[in-house]
Amino acid sequence: MIIDAFPNNVAISVDSDGDDIADAFNQTCDTDCQTNSGLIIDAFPNNVAISVDSDGDGIADVFNQTCDIECQTNSGLIIDAFPNNVAISVDSDGDDIADAFNQACDAECQTSSGLIIDAFPNNAAASVDDNNDGMPDEWNENCDDECQKNSNLELETSGESNSGAGSLPWLLVTILSAVLLPRRGRLK
Repeated sequence: MIIDAFPNNVAISVDSDGDDIADAFNQTCDTDCQTNSGLIIDAFPNNVAISVDSDGDGIADVFNQTCDIECQTNSGLIIDAFPNNVAISVDSDGDDIADAFNQACDAECQTSSGLIIDAFPNNAAASVDDNNDGMPDEWNENCDDECQKNSNLELETSGESNSGAGSLPWLLVTILSAVLLPRRGRLK
């Protein structure tokens, strides 16, 4: 026998984890009943710490109000930094640029997302490194002089790339000089 966890609500009755958020609507609650109930259903019915997953990516939006600091720490869970985007969830450095795509986000998902992934996921000072040389291409917009100094990163400047592209202008100048400038001691 199941005891009704919500005896005054015809739409719901089961709450497996005891977080006061129903596991599902009752079978007798049709679409109108569900819409008019104003209730949310527990996306994690067996975990008292979390309940809501707006984008359906399997990572909770927030901890339940009843889950205090100890509950949060003991849960071992992360909270979705991007609760309305199924492609991404984690932002370790808090710079609003995701560390990586979610595992379920395939190549099509990644391409259609239009997002960039943080090249420096543990450093809020920078996020972009187009040539993967370990030097940021630019500072993040909210990173002031002190942030830049404390980042332990060196901003890449024009011509300072480990990719070899920085030496190309000098190579061209050398070649053009050799071809275009008259040579001394040339026989006439």
